[in-house]
Amino acid sequence: MRGFRTINRYFRDAFHGVFRNFSLSLASISCITITLIVVAFSLLLSMNVENFSESIRKDVTVVMFLKSDTTAEDVSKIKKELEGVSNIENSTIEFKSKADSALELKNGNDIFATTVDKWTDDTNPLLDSYMFMVKEIEESYRDLAVVPSAADWGHFTQGAALTLLMKIYMGAKQFDKVNQVADEIIGLGTYELLPDYKAVFDINNEGVTHKEAIFVIGQTTSNAKYAWTWFACVMPSSPLYAGTYLKTIWGGLKMPWTFYDKYEEQDKRLETIVRYYTDTDGNKVDYRQVDHPKATGAAPMKYSEDPEQKGERQSNDFIMFRYADVLLAKAEAMNELNGPSEEAIEWVNQIRRRANATEIKLVDFNKDTFRDFILDERGRELYCEGHRRDDLIRHGKYIEYARKDGMDAKDYHILFPIPQKALNENSNLKQNPGYEN
Repeated sequence: MRGFRTINRYFRDAFHGVFRNFSLSLASISCITITLIVVAFSLLLSMNVENFSESIRKDVTVVMFLKSDTTAEDVSKIKKELEGVSNIENSTIEFKSKADSALELKNGNDIFATTVDKWTDDTNPLLDSYMFMVKEIEESYRDLAVVPSAADWGHFTQGAALTLLMKIYMGAKQFDKVNQVADEIIGLGTYELLPDYKAVFDINNEGVTHKEAIFVIGQTTSNAKYAWTWFACVMPSSPLYAGTYLKTIWGGLKMPWTFYDKYEEQDKRLETIVRYYTDTDGNKVDYRQVDHPKATGAAPMKYSEDPEQKGERQSNDFIMFRYADVLLAKAEAMNELNGPSEEAIEWVNQIRRRANATEIKLVDFNKDTFRDFILDERGRELYCEGHRRDDLIRHGKYIEYARKDGMDAKDYHILFPIPQKALNENSNLKQNPGYEN
């Protein structure tokens, strides 16, 4: 009992002491509490860092690319050297031959399956060049200017490099990276859609103030070798336009009527595509109704005429990359990753609002139908800008569409032939399958 009374007295005295020196007691208790919290947090952080480090150590992947002339003996030696490196488990070392990698490509991409079947050991290109391009862009694009000076107009910028990288990822169907790079381009805050579609291609809007152009090829009429005309038309008779060279029937660029019909009547982009024209007698002619062998499609007049020039030598800058392409690529990537969403729909609607086309609604689409719609929208928005072939190949429809248009398209036509000049200069090159003769 005496012991209990002693303990009770100690606690009573301590309790009273706390209140007699409340401030000092509170400070002491606070210091002890904070110290214990810091110690506990430090121990927890240390344990998490250790676990995280161990996870990284186990999960890290090192990829080596071997030269094309590497022998089986060389491969065996490399594997033995890797096996001798500490902290590397033998079971994690994997060698993939060109044949194995080609099989993965075939099984993972229906578009290239037929082509891969025709590859031999000598013609198998794999992805060496692709990896190099990605690496170069990722490592160097930040060294480029965000906005070029007037003197540097037409030079590569950060936006141009990133758009090229985005295009590479699109071709490889790496849509997570397409989405990421598109966000980087948008995040630059440099680009925007011009209010008027025709103004995008107006010669009076060229230069660094053009907010939609990401990369252009500048042209001058003094350089006769590269000067060009993009608006030469296919006319069955003499139209009433400036420039006498337009008064002859020319068999140039045409948009199939089947695709022309995919535009709504009020779509302002039709203002850059000729269906109706005025002949030299002042008559309004429906080009679609003209009985002429070359009147097989609408005539594109995307770029404005150069008022300083007559004839074929025009000085219009040719737009290679522009912001509308990025927005549509962003929508496509989001759809491929997670299906249609309100955000993806809005990216497309930004394009359609400018064109005065009907806005689309999420409720009308699933993943497949939205994919097809974006492909069509890219055609409507980006016609004659050099993207359609890659778009159709990516969607597995290039050969199919060509055959529908009556062309004798072969499966191997998804690849271009290697120019004979390049083959003559490099004996190690082998012609792509189908073009050997």
